[in-house]
Amino acid sequence: MQFLPLWMAPWLLSAVAATSLVAVHWSMPNYRVPQEILISITSSCTMMLPQGFLDSQCGFVVSDAIWSMLLGTIWGMLASIPYTIACRAKLQSHELMLQQMASFECRAAECTIEADRILVEQVVQTLFKSEHEEEPVVQAASSPGTYEHLQTESGADSSVASWVPSTTYQVGSETTGILHNNVASPGTDQEALDAFNSYIRGPLRRAVMESVGNQLHLPYRICLVAALPLILYFPVDLLQCGDDCRSRYNYPSLKNVFLSEMLAWLVNTFLVFPIFCPILLRMLKHAFTVQSQKLQLVLAILSTVLTFSYGFLCAGVVGGLV
Repeated sequence: MQFLPLWMAPWLLSAVAATSLVAVHWSMPNYRVPQEILISITSSCTMMLPQGFLDSQCGFVVSDAIWSMLLGTIWGMLASIPYTIACRAKLQSHELMLQQMASFECRAAECTIEADRILVEQVVQTLFKSEHEEEPVVQAASSPGTYEHLQTESGADSSVASWVPSTTYQVGSETTGILHNNVASPGTDQEALDAFNSYIRGPLRRAVMESVGNQLHLPYRICLVAALPLILYFPVDLLQCGDDCRSRYNYPSLKNVFLSEMLAWLVNTFLVFPIFCPILLRMLKHAFTVQSQKLQLVLAILSTVLTFSYGFLCAGVVGGLV
């Protein structure tokens, strides 16, 4: 069963918006700044290296990597505030979710209408009664919004045995079972509520941890979605490259340009761009442990700049190698 936290959608939209800001400004040096200025900036950054080394293939890789890292530093400064706000909210919401499940108490739950508390407790007590012959199986259809009724199968013998509630979730062709064997068989209504609390704190929380992960975990597919603006913008340079682009990079033919840029795009898409968010979350987690609010902001901005500098450095190395 897949769990989708409420904080996931706002954080993902914020990350996509911040990445879109980076992608939009990525084109400015190529189309708004004269080529002579770009060449002079790259030359200034590599002036400490021998000219013979710069004229070689390795020198081209180093120059491309330095130029990409410089761009990443600039874009990291622009996106630092939006990313800091989005990732801070994600870290706090994720931690709060796990803490609330670890200390869950149904008796202390907030109800908009206080009369509903009695009804909810009665339903919980009914589900966690011990007078059943076998465990019930709760099945949920794979499509959202459709739920089947609780089904309880009785065994061959008629003896009344203690049971352990079990929940089975059906997702597509796979079935994931969550057994809460550590929940004691309740004999009274209060023990039924205690058993429900134990189930939320134990098996259900572990199932959420397996599906959503810890505070710093992000699924790979979510990282790809967050990097979509960069992924979709990268082919722009590839598709508009003509004869001037070929002569600038000394390519023998446009076919070689297309193949090399396509390979660089694939590598950056699946190996480089998805690492931005996980690295940034880990750095911000340590930055937010500082007591001073001003120092937290400085460290958060520095973390974002370093993350984008490192990511674009990797992208530049990939582009130079291919």
